[in-house]
Amino acid sequence: KQLDNFVDTKKKQLEKLLLQRMLIKNNSIYQNIEWQTLINKKSIAYGLAPLKIKLQINLNIGCNLSCIMCDGRRYSSEPFHYNSIFKIMDFLDSETISEVKIIGGEPLLDKNGLLNVVRKGAEKDIPVHIVTNGCFLDQQYLDELIHNRIGGITLSVDGVGDLHDQIRREPGLFNKIQEILFYMKKRHPRFKRKINCVVMKRNIDSIFELVHWADKMGIHMLGVCRVENYNRNYGQWLVSEHDYKALADKLSHMKFNTHIHINQIYCNARKNMDKCDYLLYRLNINDQGKITPCYSDDNPFILDRPIKELYRDRKFRDYILNKANTCRGCGKY
Repeated sequence: KQLDNFVDTKKKQLEKLLLQRMLIKNNSIYQNIEWQTLINKKSIAYGLAPLKIKLQINLNIGCNLSCIMCDGRRYSSEPFHYNSIFKIMDFLDSETISEVKIIGGEPLLDKNGLLNVVRKGAEKDIPVHIVTNGCFLDQQYLDELIHNRIGGITLSVDGVGDLHDQIRREPGLFNKIQEILFYMKKRHPRFKRKINCVVMKRNIDSIFELVHWADKMGIHMLGVCRVENYNRNYGQWLVSEHDYKALADKLSHMKFNTHIHINQIYCNARKNMDKCDYLLYRLNINDQGKITPCYSDDNPFILDRPIKELYRDRKFRDYILNKANTCRGCGKY
């Protein structure tokens, strides 16, 4: 009787979980991150792949710029091609992956390869989103990307006018970005225009000027994030947690047509966090398919098979759930 009751209870739990997964598939509760992480956590425990997670691909490639807050030594100087990422796209499905986001380095260093990846994503109903510094984004290539159904383009803009050029160490870059945004608005008015700003000591006092410029330009979304701890130049430009939160609080109370997305400080070792939900709705890999949760390289798992098969691997499931249940700070900030 005890065994029958146990089996009956588990059966009911699984039936409830499958119903909840169906709601996510139908987008009924997809926008609710708390629901999504809870259901994905239960799904992984049962050996089911999570639903609608975002896959971020961190390109270990070079960059044409030498921004003041970045350390170019972390990127490979070897010629880069999207061949490996094109193969990775074969392992993805739209039920598990809601979006592929490609960041660098500079994703436009291999334009033809990127176009092939965008086409592959469109064929599989998986939108591909890129974050670029805009140096190689001209009108003709923008038209090609949009024609091939790219999911989104985010341009890095850290200030207005010369301030941005000084931070990125590229004279005339701000004007180039402004021109491509004007063209995007005129030629592709329905395409979402997005920019991202890295907040640091060099520009924290000029963020509101950037917000007003973005609103005037008709930018749909402005992302704001604090400079990250991944290179030798991090310390000298890092703004304090107090100053960043004060900025975020002011921005959250301002009303603009431009939506301001404030990236919160996800984790901090000083806070003694007892769990991390990040891995339950997002997965990070490098351009060779190595899975790098929490921006680290401390695990042996590679995306070298269909992603649903990967989540059926008990060792991988245990690794993800252990991270989600016990992580107390990853040192990202």
